Amino acid sequence: MYCTSPVLYPPAGSYAFVGGASSVDETSVLLHYVTHTRGWKRIAIITPTDATGQEADNTFNLLLARPEYRDVQLIDHEHFGLSDISVAAQVARIKQANPQTIFAWGTGAPMGNVYRALQDGGLELPVFGSNGNQVYTAMEQWRSILPHQYYQYALKWPVYSQLSAGPVRDAMGVMYAALKKDGIRPDGASVSSCDPAMILIDAFRKLGTNATAKQVRDYILNLRDFSGSDGYYDFSIGNQRGFSVKDCIVVRWDEKKQTWIPVTGVAGK
Repeated sequence: MYCTSPVLYPPAGSYAFVGGASSVDETSVLLHYVTHTRGWKRIAIITPTDATGQEADNTFNLLLARPEYRDVQLIDHEHFGLSDISVAAQVARIKQANPQTIFAWGTGAPMGNVYRALQDGGLELPVFGSNGNQVYTAMEQWRSILPHQYYQYALKWPVYSQLSAGPVRDAMGVMYAALKKDGIRPDGASVSSCDPAMILIDAFRKLGTNATAKQVRDYILNLRDFSGSDGYYDFSIGNQRGFSVKDCIVVRWDEKKQTWIPVTGVAGK
């Protein structure tokens, strides 16, 4: 199985693999940018009560307990239900707490209620979201209510035009060209399945189409420096992903260009 959700943590050496970085790594890169690069130490969090929100809660609790974040103040942590009509009360409490930035976690339509409440509540603060909404259709739908300073985690695909020649840029070029042929602009959703597919194709090219499950698994586990459209994969790190925090960057949604602009290098630095 090759899953594209960051919330899966397969046992090392198993037959399950995951595309992209883990929830811990992607949240860590955002926290590093917020607290170390920008110096914002008073943060508020709002998360849904579903599985995604519970994963976010556990991740933030884990990261904020690290020594490097000992001077960070979580001044308010609000929750909302996916069926809630309004989150105005939660946003009012956040505003009263006076944070410097907000982590608004969650995916899909319910996040529209959060962004609308932030706008109606007059909270003009930097907002950091998960990459579950890193799709052009969502950005277009929320265009009138999206925070003016909106950041997300990403892998390396948004830096294509800035990369020098090399294997990763070549892999990105293949992906960009394939999507362009079908009239698709690369975003978090369209990119997430590309590298897992290319890794499996590479396995069958090397092993033949009659390869057993064990042979395919062992081939992937032994991949080192595999050049994908999101960077170099190294499965020797043992997390069934081949990626870690060193492969994550922070991007900002550019309202004028209507696309994601990298604001950091890897690991949020």
